[in-house]
Amino acid sequence: MEASSGKNNEDLEHSRDDILKSVHGSICALEAILRHHPNASFTTASSLLSFTVQSICTTITLSTTALDPENIDGFLHQECRSTEVPVHDDERIKWMKVFELVSKRVIMLRKQALIIDQLQKEQSGIIPIDNVET
Repeated sequence: MEASSGKNNEDLEHSRDDILKSVHGSICALEAILRHHPNASFTTASSLLSFTVQSICTTITLSTTALDPENIDGFLHQECRSTEVPVHDDERIKWMKVFELVSKRVIMLRKQALIIDQLQKEQSGIIPIDNVET
């Protein structure tokens, strides 16, 4: 989670640097998990996601980073959801979008728990995988 800029003013350079820091952190998080599962299949590994939440002024953005299934050395970073956080009482309907973003993240995290379980089973040999896949 990274918060950049205040409610009213955006410092573009600071926001850009924070976005780059978040992307780098999400890549490092993926690499840390994958280092513990070197014998897991690339297919399962490329299903693993790391998440970033960026707050700039009154906007929050949920993004994911994953291995690029087309490029073994690459990563894909994409925005999943973005919404404005309401700051005034007459904007309270906007909270629905905030709750939807949180709900989306919870659903995605539950899927990730299953993928990590699969990685662990592949790593331990419980689920056999083709050597070409590692």
